[in-house]
Amino acid sequence: MKGQFFVIGALFICILLFFGMPINVSITKAETDDMSRISDNLAAELPHALNLGINGSGPVETLMNFTEFSIDAAGSHGINMTCFWLVFTDNGTTINVSGGNFMGSPKTFSINISGATKDLYVGGGSTNWTTFSPSGYAFNVSVTVDGDVSGGTMLRNKTSIYSRLSLERGRNLVRKEILA
Repeated sequence: MKGQFFVIGALFICILLFFGMPINVSITKAETDDMSRISDNLAAELPHALNLGINGSGPVETLMNFTEFSIDAAGSHGINMTCFWLVFTDNGTTINVSGGNFMGSPKTFSINISGATKDLYVGGGSTNWTTFSPSGYAFNVSVTVDGDVSGGTMLRNKTSIYSRLSLERGRNLVRKEILA
């Protein structure tokens, strides 16, 4: 008779433990705001990479290396990063515009500086350049690529950068425009 009570007691404990456990244990990762933090970090670091390149006499090469590194680093976290940048450098009488295209396919950038428009063709993962001859201390820039128009005002006394980047993972998408 004692053995029957032990069996019933053990069965009772098992039933209590079974109903005390959660039925549905799911291991899911909630969406985080890491992509917006990454885009904010890239927006701060692209101008720094440009400055490092200026100090090392290779601004476009340094910026290209930094962009390729950023794309690889984002890809290791499952993020597809695409971007382009345009660097505006004063050469005395002209403005040199160097463009880098990391959008996955060749692009034509329509660049308007103070009323003068030129098309700059840049292959995927590469750079190209053109020159303008604006007058005045400040000049207005507008950039058209894939039908999107944006831009700002640049100063002749400093090297400036304009960039647009996009981070995508699943249904999450973050876009950032950088003007420095």
